[in-house]
Amino acid sequence: MESYSIYFENSELKIFSIYAGEIRMGPIFLGFKSEPRIQDIETGIYGDWFYKTDSGIYLQKWNSTKEPNADLIFIDFKNLNVQTIKSNITSVNWKIENIAGNLVFNDFSGNEIAIA
Repeated sequence: MESYSIYFENSELKIFSIYAGEIRMGPIFLGFKSEPRIQDIETGIYGDWFYKTDSGIYLQKWNSTKEPNADLIFIDFKNLNVQTIKSNITSVNWKIENIAGNLVFNDFSGNEIAIA
């Protein structure tokens, strides 16, 4: 029986992950739980991708395991609020870059947006 392992940890938040499955010939997806508890992230499935900033963490919440459809979410370390930044992204191959002090999200399907 598989157990949860630490996925991300800092002084404000600890996220644990458990293997939830994988797309045939594709990426894995995970289940999460957290300390302190953030119920909003414990009911979804997530890709094995994150981007950490000084103020929070961006995660890839999957809406489907049949086709690429995911949401970019952000958890603020200060208040542990979960915010959806962009919904229904038709890719799970993502990158965030810090360009001249601005965070730019790229989903490699022609969408590049400034997020912070």
